[in-house]
Amino acid sequence: VPSAASTTPALNAYLRAATLGNLAGTSSDALFGASGMQSVEILLKIESLEATWNGLTNNNFAADWDGGGDRYSQWRPVSGLLSWTKSPPLFGELDSRRFRVWVRSTDKAGNVQPALNLAIATPGLGTAVELTKEEINTDKNADGSPAYTFTYDNTPPTSVVTAPAKYERGMPTAVSGTAQDAFPAREPSGIVQMQLRYRRSDGLYWSLVNSDFDIANTDVFSFVSWNVVASPWSFTNFNATSFQDGFEYTVNSQGQDASGNYESGGLSTYTFIVDRSSSVAKAGFPAHNGFASAALASVTGTADDRYCYLPNETPGLCPGTGGRNFQSGLSASSVTVAVQEIAGSNFFWNGQS
Repeated sequence: VPSAASTTPALNAYLRAATLGNLAGTSSDALFGASGMQSVEILLKIESLEATWNGLTNNNFAADWDGGGDRYSQWRPVSGLLSWTKSPPLFGELDSRRFRVWVRSTDKAGNVQPALNLAIATPGLGTAVELTKEEINTDKNADGSPAYTFTYDNTPPTSVVTAPAKYERGMPTAVSGTAQDAFPAREPSGIVQMQLRYRRSDGLYWSLVNSDFDIANTDVFSFVSWNVVASPWSFTNFNATSFQDGFEYTVNSQGQDASGNYESGGLSTYTFIVDRSSSVAKAGFPAHNGFASAALASVTGTADDRYCYLPNETPGLCPGTGGRNFQSGLSASSVTVAVQEIAGSNFFWNGQS
């Protein structure tokens, strides 16, 4: 009885278009009689759709795949015998799908080994075993072992940063978010790695090595350690001075799945501002030590929450948007005024006119 096996793609491999290549394997008749190999065929099935490849390459599921009663007989011949290859179908409509492969071989004496894949079967089993429809339906080999499998996933994942809050009054302790591979309702390869890029509003990028916003650091992503099984993810490797007051911080996240697809183009961008300083307000009119007539209708002034404004309360010292010029902002009712009479009774104004 001859034998045959799949070797490429690797068992349980996750592949994209750039890494797919041909299906390949080996066959032999030396173990059980050695009359010589006559032919090798494969049966390729989309696991979740219960459809097998009919050999066509129209890049159209309805035309290239058989989901009817004939799907069990769609054995396709390969090129070669002892070392065989088969060009795969076009997978354009079959992104994020898991496939099963069975191999059968025939020797010159007419012995057929329907689907015993020795790469994952019990060694030494030398009698022909019939592969049943039920075994194909349940993705098993004729000996009950799992059928050879690989996954095709050609679409990058997506990720979103969700924390810290847009305006932080304290020191942020983590940058967190969620990630998801494309077509989650199918069989995607799954997220295996997250990378983040942090930029401060003065143009500096975070250096994972130096744990600081380092002018020598280039515009690159840094790897983030996280639980590869779960989302949400979180990066916490910050020190007490990582996020300084008055800057805006921009975070880009990039996910990678097990097939090697990197999130790219339209990366998630999240910005937040660290504002740890109280705002400053001062009166401007009437002027300090000035005079006002009975016609005075209002007291006016300025209020500012920018870090760059605070040291000398001088707006002219504030740099442009590339510096510590960011604030959480003042609410409409955040400025209150007290007016005191400095002669006579020293009473405060009660707000009545």
